[in-house]
Amino acid sequence: MEKTGLYRLTYASRSRLDCAPEQMQREIGSILQASMRNNRPVGVTGALLFSADCFVQTLEGPLQEVQRVYERIQLDMRHSDTVILEAGMIDRRDFADWSMAYAGRVEDERYRYAALKGPNGAASSAPGAEHVLGLMRKVVLRTRAMA
Repeated sequence: MEKTGLYRLTYASRSRLDCAPEQMQREIGSILQASMRNNRPVGVTGALLFSADCFVQTLEGPLQEVQRVYERIQLDMRHSDTVILEAGMIDRRDFADWSMAYAGRVEDERYRYAALKGPNGAASSAPGAEHVLGLMRKVVLRTRAMA
């Protein structure tokens, strides 16, 4: 298998956004705009999912750039308690056309921070990174088809 030099990191973070729905949409829009502006020049792609109390995001690209983006996210006051759900080298991007795709807001209890974080702060296997990635892929592909 040929190495592509691509790295993927999927994390969950507790949302510190506590505001009215309209303000919430503006904040999410702000996160997406900043992600698109900052990620494209450094070759990072990905998707963002938002639930009632957390963000789940996948970042793909060169290892050093993905790490830089993740470090910036950890310093962002809208996030706290980040937990890596999955990280490693990949053969291809899942979100190659998106500097940051928005997979939307999910109300399912399995996507609440406590369910993703797992016991003692370790990434949980329920629903698991692959399940989260599958949901993101499905939503992003549907969005692309409607565009």
